[in-house]
Amino acid sequence: MLGVQATWSADKKTLKLTMPGQVDELVKEFAEHIKTVRKVTAPMPPGTFLQRTGVKNDTKLKELLDRGILSLLGSLLWNSRNCFPGLSIGVSQLSSVISEPTEEAWNCAIHMLRYINQNRDVGISFHYTEKPNLAGYFDASNKHHRLDGKCQYGYVMTLCGGPISWASKKLGHVGISSSHNEYMGLAATCKKT
Repeated sequence: MLGVQATWSADKKTLKLTMPGQVDELVKEFAEHIKTVRKVTAPMPPGTFLQRTGVKNDTKLKELLDRGILSLLGSLLWNSRNCFPGLSIGVSQLSSVISEPTEEAWNCAIHMLRYINQNRDVGISFHYTEKPNLAGYFDASNKHHRLDGKCQYGYVMTLCGGPISWASKKLGHVGISSSHNEYMGLAATCKKT
């Protein structure tokens, strides 16, 4: 995979996937926008929920396009699909507002860039085991998007201690309760096994 570095442990029992070169290039490209070096502890700013308002601001759109929000989103998407599954919720929300981005969306993208820079060597690890175990985890929100009423859900499938499939996206239908949202998230996750 483009930009992914695979490293085996000395005993050949652990495979680690990272993207340090790609992260370094991305940080270099957007260095002027990373004003602080404060520690970022979560892939997405805690408590943030990006969603479209239905109001377009052409001036703000042009300003953020000139800053490179589309390029940054594309790169974050590539990182989330290869070595940073924790970015999935942020990338999903950022993608949903890209047609009418706000300063909050830009700040979230820069936050995610800081996160991958500070965790550039963490990556994904797979560990040798005599009996590999496939496991799946999911969760669904009950926080509705204001324009379509759908909620977010996410899942991760793991094998040999590392994630092999993951996503964060909107549910296919409007749920009628938190339990309904959970069951729809479970159904979508089961289709991935």
